[in-house]
Amino acid sequence: MAHTKIKKRVHTKYHEVKKRVSKHIDDAVRLQKTPHELAIGFAIGTFIALLPLPGLHVLVGLLIVILFKKVNKFTLFAAIAIFNPFIVTAPILLASNELGKIFVPKLHPGDPGYFFIHKILDTTLRIFVGSVIISFVTSIISYFISKPVAAALLKKYGQKQNALLPQEAPPEQEKYKKAA
Repeated sequence: MAHTKIKKRVHTKYHEVKKRVSKHIDDAVRLQKTPHELAIGFAIGTFIALLPLPGLHVLVGLLIVILFKKVNKFTLFAAIAIFNPFIVTAPILLASNELGKIFVPKLHPGDPGYFFIHKILDTTLRIFVGSVIISFVTSIISYFISKPVAAALLKKYGQKQNALLPQEAPPEQEKYKKAA
């Protein structure tokens, strides 16, 4: 009995999430965004998600959306949601640190006054520089991957959406409406 209730609840929740995702896709199509605009939003979201900003990704995303009205908020936050919990983990931070070592030399190597705080600053700076490089490269790659995906989604859902939108009357029909 309890198993059936849980199964029904999961099934209902699945359909609610599916409806929400479909609604967001329909909203993106209804706004008549181009594949470029959708891909730019996704690339910016990817850049933000891969930065070492624990807990601040959504706030930075909100700031970007507020400052730049043309950025597609749906794709920006979709990228943050996709990359943030799964990708920005220890492996990315380690890779950022190793990449940062190439571009940022030690601030005080071999200095007897090289304290623990200097080691923390060195590592933090390396991780930040490495993360910016990784974020930049990954966001460019995500742009070129998401642009054709966005074009396909707009084509697929755009045809359905256009059938639902009210069509403008041809100019000769407008004449008859004014006369009546």
